[in-house]
Amino acid sequence: MGSSARDDQGRGRGAKKDPSLETRIAFGEVMQELGAQKYADAMQHLKRLAAQPWPKHFPCATKHVEKSAKLHAALAGLTDPAKRIRKISASITRPSPAGCRVGDLVGLPELLLAHFERNGNEAVRELAQTLQSIAHVCGVTAELIQLMPGSELHRAIQRFSTVLDQTETRSKWLPTGGWLTLSTLALAGGRFDLYHRCRSHAFDLERRFADAKIKSGAPFTLNNLRRVTRLAAESGDEKLFSALRERYDRLEAQFGPKNCANVRAAALYFGERDACVRWTARTVSSGDRLLRKIVKGKSIAIVGPVDVGLDHGDEIDSFDLVIRFNYRGLATYATERFGRRTDIGYYVRTGISRPNYAAFERAMNQLKLVNVDSNAAMKQHAALLKRVKVPLRKRHPIGAAPANPFLKGTPNGVQRVLFDLMRFETGRIKVFNSNLWISNDVAPDYKHTQKFTYRDLVRHDAISNFVFMQRAHAHGLIEADAVLSNVLKMSVDDYVAALQTRYGSRPTAA
Repeated sequence: MGSSARDDQGRGRGAKKDPSLETRIAFGEVMQELGAQKYADAMQHLKRLAAQPWPKHFPCATKHVEKSAKLHAALAGLTDPAKRIRKISASITRPSPAGCRVGDLVGLPELLLAHFERNGNEAVRELAQTLQSIAHVCGVTAELIQLMPGSELHRAIQRFSTVLDQTETRSKWLPTGGWLTLSTLALAGGRFDLYHRCRSHAFDLERRFADAKIKSGAPFTLNNLRRVTRLAAESGDEKLFSALRERYDRLEAQFGPKNCANVRAAALYFGERDACVRWTARTVSSGDRLLRKIVKGKSIAIVGPVDVGLDHGDEIDSFDLVIRFNYRGLATYATERFGRRTDIGYYVRTGISRPNYAAFERAMNQLKLVNVDSNAAMKQHAALLKRVKVPLRKRHPIGAAPANPFLKGTPNGVQRVLFDLMRFETGRIKVFNSNLWISNDVAPDYKHTQKFTYRDLVRHDAISNFVFMQRAHAHGLIEADAVLSNVLKMSVDDYVAALQTRYGSRPTAA
């Protein structure tokens, strides 16, 4: 029997071609062209593919291909080393707030190689080649943090960590976005010390930018505003934030309230909750008005998922309102540690599992308010949410660029709720059963696992979350149980060392 006959027999006569398979094959050809440095061909091929239907959940790194092709096409006509470095630097952007994507690597190997050509540092060349191998191994995988120990990608990232450890790095080598991307790779390789070092280089660059911007007195662009706000928040620089606060009305008139939301959030780092409440009052949504009505003047317990070994269930239940995450009942919880009551639930899309829809439905309908993380959650879990009879609200989008005050990453669960609540006039707020990843055991029935993963750490950025909680606690905006209070007394260096001890491993070259 001929191959075509076998194919017909396998698919059924007259079966249509699989456009999904054809698209995957075509994209594989694009990646081959890119690997062969045929950038113009890859770009044209990609343009033709853009009109094709993409397979659902196909993790194609089209932005990586497009950015690579455009960069190398632009470099083709440049021979002056200084101009090449400027062109490459301009192509490097801040990494995705929610992790690190393969497209974030574009330009980094080229820029490091350009520095190698100028100073002859072999370690720099090896670092560039290692980054190139990471991008190649990634192939069409969009997120670099989607890796498993022992995989080829994980081994490549471990090699990167080893080389970076041996390299005398200078902040001027790379722009802010480059150092933030390298910090993510170091974290994915289990090297919290290198993560901290790379992140510190990014911080130093942002400090220089902010100082120069304020000193010049030149008008802000929207990107300038966000960069200076992030730096002011993380550094705790009251003088720098005062300059932003004095310009706030003018900035809001220029860019709109939505685009100035991260300035409002940054006020919390300086204990200025009244300013945050006042500014927020100008732009509340219908969902915000509902939350404001429920929480106004109320004492609130925010209960995390970590069993920290303290029996404070009765104290939790004494608050006017109790907030939990991904709540679907407390049957498996130790109530003497976690309490018995729940009034408000915050849910993430990945924390809701279809096999447990019945449990989620029962639990949600016992609450005063259900908060979900996004429109995607509304759509993905529409079959469940349409059966929820209590008020449903999309939570404050603090992780989005206009609102996010973090230097890197996005707020984690507890931090998101704090940013949400502190925009309104609540009573006292206290956080229980959270230790900022110092241990990774969570209570039963929380999401789908009883362990945090590197994905959680990388996506949310441990230092950014730690600094915000520490400042809010120091200014008396929040209270914390004894375990969390001790964590928040640490310095950033001690906190990173504790994470390294708990999760990290010093990798060896593979």
